[in-house]
Amino acid sequence: VGTWCAVHAGGPLELSMPSLAVRDRYVDLVAPLRASPDRNAPWSQRPAVLLGAYVGEVLRAQLGGSWQPRDGQGADGYALRLGPTDATPIAEALARLEGRSQTSLSAYARKLTSI
Repeated sequence: VGTWCAVHAGGPLELSMPSLAVRDRYVDLVAPLRASPDRNAPWSQRPAVLLGAYVGEVLRAQLGGSWQPRDGQGADGYALRLGPTDATPIAEALARLEGRSQTSLSAYARKLTSI
């Protein structure tokens, strides 16, 4: 993901909010918004972890916070504690990749930074 973004989408992984727009371009490539939902698709799990963890690390760089284990399996087993808020960037990335959400990764992060 990082190599693709640096070469084809105009930006490296450098933990900034603007860098999330580059990741959105990658998500749009592999899971276009107009595509039929692909729930429980095995292919989506690995990029969801990579993309969601990157979103979480951007949020940690901007706001502080820490990763916390949660009750749940898979993407739901990870949360990022941001003060009183628990964010679930890996689950959000998976929902977007599977077509259960149309919220971009950058919009999700912006929403959390405004809380």
